[in-house]
Amino acid sequence: MKTDEKTDIKALKNLLAQLENRLSDKITSANKELEEKLSNKILSTNKESEERLSKKFISANIELEEKLSKKIVSASKELKLDLTLNILNVEQNLRKDIERLEKKLTDTENRILTTVDPLLSELETRREDRELGAFQINNIKNQIIELEKRVKKLEKIQTSS
Repeated sequence: MKTDEKTDIKALKNLLAQLENRLSDKITSANKELEEKLSNKILSTNKESEERLSKKFISANIELEEKLSKKIVSASKELKLDLTLNILNVEQNLRKDIERLEKKLTDTENRILTTVDPLLSELETRREDRELGAFQINNIKNQIIELEKRVKKLEKIQTSS
C-alpha cells in the first residue's frame, strides 16, 4: 500500500511537470502564431491602405497602425499575464493536493506502524519462547538418554551378580 501511494505521488509529480511543459509550449506557440497572424494582417492592411488612400491619409494610417500595434502588444502582454496566473494557480492547487496526499500517506504509515509494532513485539516473544522450549526439550532428551544408559548399566550389573 505504501509503495503504491509513493508511486502515485511520483506519477502526480511527473504529470505536473509534463503539464507545466505542455502549457509553456502552448503559450509560446500561441504567442508566435498570434504575432505571425498579426504581423501578416498589419502587412496586408498596409499594402491595401497605401493603394487606396491618397497622401493626406497616409500619415493618419501610420498613426492608426502604431496605436493598433501598441494595443496588440498590450493585449498580448495581458494574455500572457493571464495565462501565467492561471498556470501559477494550477501549480499551487497541485502542490496543495500533493501536500494533502503526503500528509495522508504519513498518517497512514504511522497508523500501520503503530498497529504492527505490538504485533512484531508479540512475534518476537513467541519466537524466543519457541527457541527456549526447543532448547529445554533437547536438554530433557539428553537427560533421558543418559538415564537410559545408567539404567542399562545398572541392569547389567544386577544381572551379572
